[in-house]
Amino acid sequence: GQGKIRNDVWVGKLTSTSQSSWSFHDGFLRADGKFSHGLLRSEMNWREVNSGREPPATWPEDASPMSYDEWVACQESIIDKMDYTEALPDPSICADPPLFCYEDMSFPGCHPQAMWKDENMWSPRRGHGAVVVEQEIVVMGGQAREYARIDDSRLVGGLGSQHRVETMRGHSTIREELVLKNDVWSSKDGLNWTLVNPGCIDPQQDVLLMTEVWARENAGPEFPVHVGSMS
Repeated sequence: GQGKIRNDVWVGKLTSTSQSSWSFHDGFLRADGKFSHGLLRSEMNWREVNSGREPPATWPEDASPMSYDEWVACQESIIDKMDYTEALPDPSICADPPLFCYEDMSFPGCHPQAMWKDENMWSPRRGHGAVVVEQEIVVMGGQAREYARIDDSRLVGGLGSQHRVETMRGHSTIREELVLKNDVWSSKDGLNWTLVNPGCIDPQQDVLLMTEVWARENAGPEFPVHVGSMS
């Protein structure tokens, strides 16, 4: 893809006159008589309504690293999904916090994930789709940049007879990664966003495991228990 990975939001108002607000630049007419992309340009005026947001790199209470999934874990569309139990062990903490929590997050009963819910939005990305449907902006998919936890299977070791390095409690296993997304976010104003559909998770283990079950039912019990294994 081209361009930087961003999540700023700009809006323009389409009027009866702005539909014909296009300019032609003869300097972009190619020698072979064909048009280049710069020939036709819109003259609609745009304004920035959201400069973009990203989750904090660490948790406020102990400065341990946090992931993007943990930042958005209180969104209603994923709060009951089993895939997110690691990011959100107790869904009850997503209830609207008391007002004093916004003054001092360290008070007992103040949970940062509940307070971040109104700040959540789609992660910085490119190659995504955007459309306006019934006065709402909808953003879908794209290639995103997110902080994500690294599975033990991707850490050093595990080749031949080598012992694979395993994570320990409190050990930082979060890295900034490029992730292909198929989530869907919507907003009425470009400032406040709601996660409509989290999309699939890569790798989506529940689908892979069920694929093994379905294949074993059709192929017989001799089918490998795990994909890529011999037993």
